[in-house]
Amino acid sequence: MTGASIKDCLQAASTAFGIPVALLRRRTRAPAISHPRQAAMWLARTQGHSYPEIGRALGFDHTTVMYGCRAVENRAGRDSMFGDRIQSAWDKMSQTQNARPGSPGGRF
Repeated sequence: MTGASIKDCLQAASTAFGIPVALLRRRTRAPAISHPRQAAMWLARTQGHSYPEIGRALGFDHTTVMYGCRAVENRAGRDSMFGDRIQSAWDKMSQTQNARPGSPGGRF
């Protein structure tokens, strides 16, 4: 069972990082876009979506999604501003959708 949709996760990350959703789908490695995209991937994963499902929705391979989710967890642990934005995206998603309670639960 999944919580919020992938579209909802993209919108939450877009709002938290201040960039349009369309940019999150671009195939670029620029950190200003790839970091928010990875955050959206991580949010979708916390909602129960599979790596292949997230990859298909964004136009990336599932291994790219796996890397992105690991990168978010590593980056959030050492970059408090990034962690705050992830938490903001989570809070936004939780307010507007049926996100599963308890994840990430103030993790960042």
